Amino acid sequence: MAASEPPRPLARPIRRLAHGVARDDPFAWMGDIESEETLDHLAAENRYAEAMLAPLAPLIADVKAELFERLSDAEESVPYRDGDYFYVERIAEGADYPQILRWPVTGGPEEMVLDIPSLAAGEPQFHVNDWEVSPDHRLVAYALDRSGDRRHELIVREIATGAVVDHSLTDVSDELIFAADSRTLLYVRPDPQTLRDAEVWRHVIGEEPARDLLVFGEGDERFSLSLGRTKSKKFLQIAAFHSQTATVYVIPADRPDAMPRPLAPRVDGVRHFADHWNGRFVIQTNLGAPDFRLMEAEEAATGPEQWREIVPERPSIHLSDFEVLDRYLAIEEEHDAVVSLRVIDRATGAEETLPRPDMIGVMGFSAFGDAVNVEGGTSLLRYGFTAPTTPETIFEADLKTGASRVLKRDPAARWVQAERYRVQRLYARAPDGEEVPATLVAPAACAGPRPTLLMGYGAYGMSEEPLFRLTWLSLVDRGFVVAIAHGRGGLERGQRWYDEGRMLQKQNSFSDFIAVGETLKAEGIADPTRLYGWGGSAGGLLIGAVLNQAPGLLAGAVLEMPFLDVVTTMSDPDQPLTTFEYEEWGNPAIEEQFRAMLAYSPYDNLQQADYPPLLVLAGLNDTQVSVAEPAKWVARLRATKTDANPILFQVQMEAGHAGASGRLGFLDERATVIGWLLAQAGVA
Repeated sequence: MAASEPPRPLARPIRRLAHGVARDDPFAWMGDIESEETLDHLAAENRYAEAMLAPLAPLIADVKAELFERLSDAEESVPYRDGDYFYVERIAEGADYPQILRWPVTGGPEEMVLDIPSLAAGEPQFHVNDWEVSPDHRLVAYALDRSGDRRHELIVREIATGAVVDHSLTDVSDELIFAADSRTLLYVRPDPQTLRDAEVWRHVIGEEPARDLLVFGEGDERFSLSLGRTKSKKFLQIAAFHSQTATVYVIPADRPDAMPRPLAPRVDGVRHFADHWNGRFVIQTNLGAPDFRLMEAEEAATGPEQWREIVPERPSIHLSDFEVLDRYLAIEEEHDAVVSLRVIDRATGAEETLPRPDMIGVMGFSAFGDAVNVEGGTSLLRYGFTAPTTPETIFEADLKTGASRVLKRDPAARWVQAERYRVQRLYARAPDGEEVPATLVAPAACAGPRPTLLMGYGAYGMSEEPLFRLTWLSLVDRGFVVAIAHGRGGLERGQRWYDEGRMLQKQNSFSDFIAVGETLKAEGIADPTRLYGWGGSAGGLLIGAVLNQAPGLLAGAVLEMPFLDVVTTMSDPDQPLTTFEYEEWGNPAIEEQFRAMLAYSPYDNLQQADYPPLLVLAGLNDTQVSVAEPAKWVARLRATKTDANPILFQVQMEAGHAGASGRLGFLDERATVIGWLLAQAGVA
């Protein structure tokens, strides 16, 4: 078969039967992603995509050069103090990975903590997904994923010499934490089949893993585990959680052999998260408060009946995070598709909302890696702000004096000219009457309908926030409007917004996106013949469902690592993330939930109809969304649809869900997407 012809894989249907419903799966054999037949098919897809994209090579190269110029500046994080040292991450111009360095608070030369560029040299994939310095500042431990499949090695090095002192732990997650003795590490082992983070183990550095002891085992397959440390450094934390329930267990940091103690009993539907300072726990909980409130508890009396409310819930304003400082509480709140910061003086009760540089944007500390608030005994709060045309800026506010200063501006500030763009908020009316917000970025001189890219996600309570999205400005610079649909399934309008976009109400996510698309056309913003969709992972599910439900809405679409065969995947408890996500999509063993998923599952609802041109991207090593899902969907769609529009399917054969590693690793992929969209719109 010529490379210019799409692959025609053999259909070998199997029939799946549940709740009296039969479903045919003609390409189920692609589920064996290690078979020679599947790998040969994916190689054929790559050859076809490469041949079809060949005429766009000069355009894609130009876009990539532009992105590289905009992204490759030298960059340095804001130094932060941890004990006797200041720590910083520094990226050289054109480099993919940062060096982690430090210097003594009292002054002295810089010291290399972790030279990631040197370690990554010659590695096709190199993801350092967590690193931690021991409390005595002698060792650095890090979790390394060499393939993108979320299976990590845990490596411990001596900072002074760089020597590896422990490399005995493999097939672990990226969760790790030192105990106060600097010899003991807690780490998490995933279930070998599903990769659910299921067990916390204790390891003594230098000893054989066979001597490690199980600290906490999570037997409920719906839950996953994570590790943390309180700001007081007095306690280590184990969080057991899924999307609707979360429980915190604590271990004294100086007694890593102690049994974990729950701060409160586990109750379905109740979530709590905690920090500790000045002898008290501060607990963020949805108990009696769907959008969360803050409670306080003494160290030895942490049951809910002993909590004292210190920050009440504000309905529809989601309390998403908090920081405990000297005498202050800083609160991050999500509302109306933006994020704001509020500060409370614990001594006086006075409240203040920190001023926003712009109304449409994100202000906070949880999403800003540079805004590190490690120490509690201070009145200084670090926070960040970003908006669609405002590169990330890091501030430090003195909460006692009210003075604020800029600590860092993203290097993109050197080339972004905000006056060249227009940012606006649009509202679309969904079929049930709900008003759905959307954020638009357009050329300042935009007149008349324009080619438009509409982005969406709408799942897991993860909002599509109005951030600075550097690469998409290359589209706006060429005349596109880029729009973000803040549909239900995120937290843009609080917990209700999330709850109305999951489980039996998942259809709202798709209807909201469609409503925004139709409004963009009706308002004369989007050219009716040049509206395109983009979504990744659960956002790929969103786009897949919209293509089935709203024929003709989109003139083309990009789906990255898309979750498309919902019912089949959620019916297999051995698949990664399946049981953990029953509270998000549903459990197919329950008929009502099965039928709700079946009604929108993109793979099960393909039609004999016209579909627009599509670009689909995936990674062979993806353990969050198997490459089999887009592979099957593309093959079935080609065999079902009634048009001649091309579907291009590119697979990164050495990458996982996050794509290529490194700061610049995604440039080829993003340049291809932008080049493809420009060509589809005829503005290349």
